[in-house]
Amino acid sequence: MTFTRKIADDIYLIDANMYSIPGFASVYLVAAEKPVLIETGLPTSAETILSGLRQIGVSPADIAYIMVTHVHIDHAGGAGTLLAHMPCAQVLAHEKGAKHLVNPVKLNAAMGELSGGTALAQGNSMVPIAADRVRAVKDGEVVELGGGHNLEVIYSPGHARHHLCIYDMKHKALFTGDAAGIAFHDENVLIPATPPPDFDLELSINSVRRLMEQDVQLLLFSHFGVTRKVRETLEKVIRKLQLWGDITRAAAEEGSLEKVVDRLRVEVQRELAPLASRKDLCQYQEAVILPLSASGYISYFAKKGK
Repeated sequence: MTFTRKIADDIYLIDANMYSIPGFASVYLVAAEKPVLIETGLPTSAETILSGLRQIGVSPADIAYIMVTHVHIDHAGGAGTLLAHMPCAQVLAHEKGAKHLVNPVKLNAAMGELSGGTALAQGNSMVPIAADRVRAVKDGEVVELGGGHNLEVIYSPGHARHHLCIYDMKHKALFTGDAAGIAFHDENVLIPATPPPDFDLELSINSVRRLMEQDVQLLLFSHFGVTRKVRETLEKVIRKLQLWGDITRAAAEEGSLEKVVDRLRVEVQRELAPLASRKDLCQYQEAVILPLSASGYISYFAKKGK
């Protein structure tokens, strides 16, 4: 059975069970007059998401929109697969990333390179989406769901140049994508998500500061779950981004990417200690997320000449 959780009167979390790791990737349903799915998980997550929708009592055929915070495969990879079951749905993505959903060749190539081909071998190649089913959105645009329930697009570059967050005006809730990193709120764990090639430390911090200016009462993370400790969490995000930057700079002066990864691993292991019993999750963080994030920082500082 797919894990689902009611967050508000018409907001539900569906655990995408990404890479068969429970409690790592959240997909959200806003069950308004025009229902919207926020994020999709991987292509291989599609059956889990469809099952979750049915458990909640919403037919996939009734979904009006799929909104993705960015087009990385763990957030938008399942869109093309899901659309086969959602004949009325349009996919909404930032104008700088929407074209890659129509032609995902570069995204699939990048995923294959970053994962050593593993992700694609597991059936996670993104399916192209017909251009007329993709809608590019921009900062400040409002998506009307009916009954006065609106979602606002907030451009939030840093993790990726096409990243956006989604503000639910009715609930004063913010879907953060990867702008605020990876969090496991029950254990007070927060880890930056800073992959190449787009990661920009300055833009990331500025985006988080902009999010802090919004009237937000609830943060909904794509990795993973929700918290009402809004200001405390976003302040911690900024501190972590700055700390990882300081660690990376110091380690890079001494040597290679491996040196940076080793230094950051100490920080990650300390942060993940409360999750030690979740071995698959911790292993994925250390083996995949950590090297990617270290590479993102090194690439950023190289571009800045620092």
